[in-house]
Amino acid sequence: MTDTSWTIRTSGYNEYKVGAIFSSGDTMYSNSVIVPRGYYLRKIEGDSVSAYNIFAHSFRKISNSSADIWPIDYWKQFDYQNPVLYDQLYFSNASSDVFPNWLLAAEVEGFGTSFINYPDKVNPGAVTGWKFHARSHKGSCLGFSTASIFDFYREPAFYDKFHFFESLLPADVLASDSVIHMITYLQSYQIFGKYNNFIPTSNDPTPNKAVRELEQYFQNYNNKFYAYLSIGEAEMCHAIVPYAIEKVNDDLYYIYVYDSNRPALNDLRIEVQMNTNKWRHSYFTKNKFISGKISVKTGIEKILLPNTNALMAQHLQKTHIQNTMQITMGSDASSFIIQNGDTISGFNALDSTVINSAMASILETDGILRAPAFYNLPTGDYSVIFKDFGVSKAGASLLVDNGKGNYLGVQRSDSASPADRDIVIINNNALSFVNPDPVTKKLTFHQFVEKSQVPNITNGKYFEASNVKIGSSDSIRIATTVNDNISFVNYGIASTFDLLYSYSDSVSSGTFKNTGVAFPTNSALTIITDRKDSNNSKLTILIDNGINGTIDDSVSLKNQVLQIRNERGLSSIPDNLYLEQNYPNPFNPSTVIGYQIPVNSNVSLKVYDAIGREVATLVNEVKEAGYYTVMFNGTKLSSGIYFARLSSNG
Repeated sequence: MTDTSWTIRTSGYNEYKVGAIFSSGDTMYSNSVIVPRGYYLRKIEGDSVSAYNIFAHSFRKISNSSADIWPIDYWKQFDYQNPVLYDQLYFSNASSDVFPNWLLAAEVEGFGTSFINYPDKVNPGAVTGWKFHARSHKGSCLGFSTASIFDFYREPAFYDKFHFFESLLPADVLASDSVIHMITYLQSYQIFGKYNNFIPTSNDPTPNKAVRELEQYFQNYNNKFYAYLSIGEAEMCHAIVPYAIEKVNDDLYYIYVYDSNRPALNDLRIEVQMNTNKWRHSYFTKNKFISGKISVKTGIEKILLPNTNALMAQHLQKTHIQNTMQITMGSDASSFIIQNGDTISGFNALDSTVINSAMASILETDGILRAPAFYNLPTGDYSVIFKDFGVSKAGASLLVDNGKGNYLGVQRSDSASPADRDIVIINNNALSFVNPDPVTKKLTFHQFVEKSQVPNITNGKYFEASNVKIGSSDSIRIATTVNDNISFVNYGIASTFDLLYSYSDSVSSGTFKNTGVAFPTNSALTIITDRKDSNNSKLTILIDNGINGTIDDSVSLKNQVLQIRNERGLSSIPDNLYLEQNYPNPFNPSTVIGYQIPVNSNVSLKVYDAIGREVATLVNEVKEAGYYTVMFNGTKLSSGIYFARLSSNG
């Protein structure tokens, strides 16, 4: 039996709020909408107009929390330290619980830029960029908000991308692997160079403007509402869906919202004082009216555009505005960007404030303000000071992109003390790390030169020097020379480093590795990244002792990578049994699995569920030595964790 009571309030304004309360069994439901001439999110379906309903269209059973979206068992499939699953040349220092996962990030960014030879070989520069972005990213509110809006409009492109969702309403969805993939894919879109696709409708977003903009959107339901609200107490950092406006009186408006942080609340709202231009929220502002910003952001429909070559080329060409550079940081410390003695931007971790947020790209996460994902700065010389290191004890981490296909980066790979300071100096296509503390630190340097922006062809050189020691009051500098070789200068104590070099072009690709390379005190190394030499398993280093411009010595290093792959697969017989990470992951609906065998043998490749039950046999036959891929269709699998296992009698 259902009991329904209606209350129509007509005084004070000309929009009528209708509230309905009804019961079913032991459960009480409530809802409220604004009747015609009011303002609410709605659409035309056939001959009728329907409104956004928080019961039907939001993810009320799933919250924006680690327990729901990123359970521990889910991340077991992303064991980046597992050489069977991931190439340890590039993934050995990646944390297994980073968000977003590499394979999903590669899908969002595009396989042509994420892989040199998909799915055979990753692009090491793309992996490095992923590591920097993944370290600083939390929450998936944008994923929840955009999925909610796409489903409300029954977008065909949305269902083409996420097949499992076509016959379901968000209210019926549980936190399965498929849902996690969908939510994190949509959230990840804002990270990899595409963040600026979501555009505020106002350069000075205030609560009053947000109310007026929503009125305009909601009045015309012939146009689709491809927007969301970005809110936060100090800076905008949380995405929510506004679905109704109630005018209490001329000076007070309510904006009703779906918030993935609190999905079960059906009456959550933002109260706006029009006369003071202030707002309050029961959770964000603790019921205090503040002058914080509320931004209506548009452009989410671009997530569903097909990832064509033309669109990818356009994205690559417009990643940066002319004469700008991008600095990505990955640390929970304070970071201050200084130019000509003045702090022009940065993040103060002690009070969670952003300095000059106009230069900072602040991602919507879970409503907690964190360090910006990256900074867009005019091309020039800068110093960055890191201090106030947090509980993660992660030291300085910085990647510079000059917008011209040249990337330089440094990561501190040992633990940082709260009293430490790390200094990075950026000038003239060079990067220097300075150690002002009375301790020795350990660093990893990165350099990537991309010579082509042709879609689906990665043409570049990647260099990495890891396990480099830097003493107290010392500095180390890395730069790119005019002919794209690497200048590596040590102004301090003698050290060694592990060298990794990869190259690729439209014809071939290769990897060179050598550990324990000498880095003498007060010396400058010029590392000759000649593709012909490295392909012949050697690499030359010119040594300038004393850093006086004179070459005093040279060494020729031998490649310690036993096999080199090109676009046609393995250039030699594999020397070990190897199972690659399947892609895409999860298995559902289909996935490609690559494997190699060193000798002719009977090969078995099977798929098991999380408790070890065999669910499919993909290969069970004699194979010649070599590299193979197999396609597995997992559309009939239920949601869960699955593993592939390779064995051979050879």
